[in-house]
Amino acid sequence: MKLSLREYDAMQSGWRKWINEHMEIGGFKAWGTDFTGKDILEVGCGSGYSVSLIVREHPGSYTGMDIMPEQMEKAEELRLPGARFVRRGRDRSEPA
Repeated sequence: MKLSLREYDAMQSGWRKWINEHMEIGGFKAWGTDFTGKDILEVGCGSGYSVSLIVREHPGSYTGMDIMPEQMEKAEELRLPGARFVRRGRDRSEPA
């Protein structure tokens, strides 16, 4: 699946990041989700903005997956400690 330029821009926008931080991750926390020490799997991690929020909560491990290579490349470029990305059967772990 490939996003159109308009769709891609929408996924990278400030309002989309606000929704992700305050409604999605914020919603999990409001419902009592504690990421600390948990093994997190995010299917559809996109460009990695949510993982940048999740790693602040000190998960035990984080694995992100997405079917869009260009989004996964953005996520990998963040080089977030403890974040591991899997793409089409290939493990793209952050070097230790």
